[in-house]
Amino acid sequence: MKSFFPLLLLLLLSACATTRPANDIACNAPVNIPEGDLLLFGEMHGSVETPELVGRVACEQAKHGPAALGLEVPTEEQAAIDRYMDSDGSDEARGQLLAGRFWQKGRDGRSSAAMSGLLEQVRLWRLNGLPLSVFAFDSDNGGGRDKALAASIRNFRTQHPDLPIIALMGNIHASGEPFEFSDRTVVTSGTLLQDMNPVSILVRYPAGTVWACMGGSCEIHEIRRSSGSPVSPGFSEGSPRGGYAISFMLPSITASPPAVDQQ
Repeated sequence: MKSFFPLLLLLLLSACATTRPANDIACNAPVNIPEGDLLLFGEMHGSVETPELVGRVACEQAKHGPAALGLEVPTEEQAAIDRYMDSDGSDEARGQLLAGRFWQKGRDGRSSAAMSGLLEQVRLWRLNGLPLSVFAFDSDNGGGRDKALAASIRNFRTQHPDLPIIALMGNIHASGEPFEFSDRTVVTSGTLLQDMNPVSILVRYPAGTVWACMGGSCEIHEIRRSSGSPVSPGFSEGSPRGGYAISFMLPSITASPPAVDQQ
């Protein structure tokens, strides 16, 4: 009978270790996260730091209740993402996640190693009880890219009206104002979602590198240091670009090549 109690204690401790409360998860999120149930982070694709930042913000939001992380990934990849979230994260599971055309052919920075790493981090958080879901919202419905992105986010909100959304997308799409090119005006996703009271957040950086398609080549590109007064890292009011009420300044930015190149 004496040997029963140590065994019982061990089982109880093991149970506690596998049912860790979500509130105990260390998100390492920045301070002063803007309030709102629809946060649109605008990025230059292809960095290590921005997916990490948005993941940490989503993690912090989910510690207070179920939340959703939206990614500018084709909706056709949703089933593969769902399977990966429920997987053991093995090499085989990762291979299945990256088998889709988006990961195999995409070179514009959205299919980066950092993005696949973000999915792995969310999988681990969920394994520890964090109520954070992931949804892909890039859909080509023939009506224009920004309109399609906005429609996908709106559709998700309709289906999940109580879930806060933290979405990561290109910095033109996330703007809350139309974007003026020399030959045309783009009505951005952020503009089309204004009735949902989005908070558009521009991710900034003083200098560094990104993996992006520029000047006819998809590769590592240098981002030169911008002129003007230095800005402290973190969230701040205002932005040098129209359509953004808030900025987040990164200390630096580092290129993240395509995930399939890192396998």
